[in-house]
Amino acid sequence: MNNGNKGDRPAGVPLGLVGALAEEISSRTAGGRVRKVRSPAPHSLVLHVFAGGAKTNLHISAHKLYPRINLSDSLPAGMAAPSSACEMLRPLLLNRRITGAGRIESDRIIAMDFAARGDGTPWARLIVEFIPRAPNVIAEEGGRIVFMMNPVRESRGISIGKPYLPPDLPVSAEAAGGEPGAEAGESPSSIVERLLGTVEARHEHAVLSARLAKALVSRISKAKRKSGKLEADLENTSASESIRMKGEILKANLGRIERGMTSVRLADFFSAGQEEVEIELSPSLSPMQNMEKYFGKYKKLKRGREKIASLIEGISEQISRLEGLLSRAKEAESPEELLEIAASEGIALSHERREEAAAPPKIDMPKGIRHFTSAEGYDLFVGKGGTENEKLTFSFAKGSDLWLHVSGVPGPHVVIRVKEEGQVPQETLLDAASLAVFFSKAKGRVAEVVYAWRKNLQRPRKGKPGLVYVGDRKSLRIAPDMPRLNRLLGRQ
Repeated sequence: MNNGNKGDRPAGVPLGLVGALAEEISSRTAGGRVRKVRSPAPHSLVLHVFAGGAKTNLHISAHKLYPRINLSDSLPAGMAAPSSACEMLRPLLLNRRITGAGRIESDRIIAMDFAARGDGTPWARLIVEFIPRAPNVIAEEGGRIVFMMNPVRESRGISIGKPYLPPDLPVSAEAAGGEPGAEAGESPSSIVERLLGTVEARHEHAVLSARLAKALVSRISKAKRKSGKLEADLENTSASESIRMKGEILKANLGRIERGMTSVRLADFFSAGQEEVEIELSPSLSPMQNMEKYFGKYKKLKRGREKIASLIEGISEQISRLEGLLSRAKEAESPEELLEIAASEGIALSHERREEAAAPPKIDMPKGIRHFTSAEGYDLFVGKGGTENEKLTFSFAKGSDLWLHVSGVPGPHVVIRVKEEGQVPQETLLDAASLAVFFSKAKGRVAEVVYAWRKNLQRPRKGKPGLVYVGDRKSLRIAPDMPRLNRLLGRQ
């Protein structure tokens, strides 16, 4: 996750406010249930809680510089496409009853506890570490970590499947903050929103503005380079009038030209002194054909010149428009205005910075099959429904490929295209298993994934599409791994 620039100063929730903030969150949400989980930005979550006959919104931000947790009456709408974190946490938190919230140790960490479900699902806990430069959102189920929004250092000693341990981080002087200056009747959440919500909004506006300006400047530079090349091409067509004149001179002197001549010197009646001009000829062509060749070349150059002039005019208008948008972007006062400018030019302004990668080679695969790439560069194929699973496993997959499926739960077939028979790297296996769980009904939970070589699968004679008999199987247990899924889904 990259939502801070080098040199930006962090702003944390004042330590003296954390205890009161935890008490406020607990008092207003305890006994309530999570009705919605939304994501205004990839690093943010909003839990819509219904408690005590009232609705409230819990805003969680893992922004690198301005992390926070606070209650809010009004929040931005969720993204059109939920973030990976949102998709992972929905199955864990939706309709869960909140039993309380409290501060962990003496740092900026608040944990929300959720009761066990009637179906035997164990209790859960959502831990928000709103520590500047080291934020995280971690979920436990039954005392074991099942979700982490951001990766942590190995030295911390926690990972998926292990119990939670708070970080051992010193509180920096710049991020500690002092006692907040509360205004009359101001709640802890209102203070957090005032101190951090505004500064985060300004920061996000600056980031969006810089990205839009960069994109517009790049387009302006590209248009100017293109215009310069066209100007050079236009200069090359300036000889068109000279070529027409030579055609006219040949036309007036056809009787003096014979086939086989390579050139001829004739009076130039277009010049004041009618000096002789030498005109090159094609010896294989007749006098008439040589004349037509000059006129044909003239018409081609003329058409090209007119087209180039039209293109230059269009690019000039484009540059003017882009420069106008750049001026508007620099003066824009809201993210909505920036997004409107970006949309008018088809510029995507994502909250997360993504590296542009070369397009992978196109793979001819059945319709409805999803394609991913593992950390080690292996092709991973994921089915959707029964028909797609059937085609993937029994038509597309090779006997040496590795097949995976979540045990006892409806979900897709997953196939690893093996490079060397009998060998699949461990990380690639975990990548494929994570996809199998993510796209299944077990999404967001710890699940068992079975796997076998494709050659050990059999299709039942009278079974539904996608049903298989698996021989010589193995299995592994997979818990939600947010960094891994972010990478696979292209949401880093």
